[in-house]
Amino acid sequence: MNLRACLFLSAFTLIGTVRSNIPPDFYGQKSSRSIGYFANEGQVLQTNGNSASAVAAYSFGAFPQTYFLHESTVYFNARENDGDFSTPDPSFSLRFRPIGENAALVSPDLIGQRSNYQNFFLPQTAPNGVVGVHDHERLHYKDVYPGISMQFYGTSAGQNLAFYAEPYSDPSEIQLLFEGQDSLHVDWLGNLKVLIAGKWILLREAVAYQVDANENVIPLNWNAQYEEINGQDIIGFIFDTYDPSLALVLQIGAMPLDEPDPTEYLCWGSYYGGTDMEELYASDTDSDGNFYLTGYSSSDFLTFQSNVGVDLVGNDQAVVVTKFLANYELDWTLFYGGSDDQAGRDIGVRELGGNTEIFVTGYTRANDLYT
Repeated sequence: MNLRACLFLSAFTLIGTVRSNIPPDFYGQKSSRSIGYFANEGQVLQTNGNSASAVAAYSFGAFPQTYFLHESTVYFNARENDGDFSTPDPSFSLRFRPIGENAALVSPDLIGQRSNYQNFFLPQTAPNGVVGVHDHERLHYKDVYPGISMQFYGTSAGQNLAFYAEPYSDPSEIQLLFEGQDSLHVDWLGNLKVLIAGKWILLREAVAYQVDANENVIPLNWNAQYEEINGQDIIGFIFDTYDPSLALVLQIGAMPLDEPDPTEYLCWGSYYGGTDMEELYASDTDSDGNFYLTGYSSSDFLTFQSNVGVDLVGNDQAVVVTKFLANYELDWTLFYGGSDDQAGRDIGVRELGGNTEIFVTGYTRANDLYT
């Protein structure tokens, strides 16, 4: 079955996002555009096909795939894929959330809206689709304890988790309840290692530092060591001395990467995709030098497990159409298809009456293709 789709995308008005309580990265790493955070506006499904209303937002481009639930709950889902999408895949599921007498159950906020966005034309988003879902630099759970926020952001080294404690708050209150793991322990290097179905998720020892009024990093001579509380499920932190009049940050994440050597004659390059398999088959340009790509995506953000511990059946491919601007900046991505697999195999762009029209051909095996 051939799929011919004429897609016209209108412009969206972008509204600036107020930035507050955003600490500088300890290593001076800048936010990476390859890792972003998107709101769930109905495009995310549970693996049983029902709406995943518990999911407020999700990461894109980070591994393991991270879902951010309401009530201060974070959900890691890492999966293996042998290339056969018709067979069940093992799934690895880990939840954690702050607990304690003063812990608050809050919903996350998305911070630092970027210009690029995603559109979804899939059965679960019918009849009008979900359009203009913007990428964001960060995700915050504000005041999970009084004056303490839990933040996620991406750098070139990967995804980071940070606890930001405002002056005179009490970071010793931070305790995380982990659920879904087979085992959990602190290794000899101080890293927290969580075992799930024979695979490890590693959270590096937290780097502790302070931030002054001018957003300068003030290093401390200690790291916040993990402390196992109540056996195998609750983790706290061990603190040393610091200035309570300044903000304190605990940063958990990968060490920064070395800067790559420039490649002679390379015009530009980009890593593009989610947590699973993507292939791009065809491209075209318009008269302004904008660049359009089509292919398919099988990334996990379209399916969210309804129960911890169940197997995740390999999710289906969606047609992906992506636009890069003439300055090589990612502008938007569109997902299109039904509940079975499909792919875009060719693309053509033309300008007519002041509009840009995009034509995609390909195939689908779905009997509920979005119309």
